[in-house]
Amino acid sequence: MAKVLDARFGPEGWKIPTGELPNWFVRFVALFNPTLKSITPLLDVERRFDTRRIWKELDWKPRGMEAMVIASGESLAELGVVTKT
Repeated sequence: MAKVLDARFGPEGWKIPTGELPNWFVRFVALFNPTLKSITPLLDVERRFDTRRIWKELDWKPRGMEAMVIASGESLAELGVVTKT
């Protein structure tokens, strides 16, 4: 996600961190940070969802992942949730 956002917004001067923290580091920091502690069970878990039924019954055509990430970034910027630094 960060790489998609950086490719889209980086040329406009937005600073998008694209580094990845190792899971062991997140687990270590979670020992001291209750917010991170709540997400540690999700590390190393791959989730898959079957959306065939919603596609068929509602004739739903989802956006591509890249378009969804960019639209989310644009919305966050428009709402002032994120700002250029």
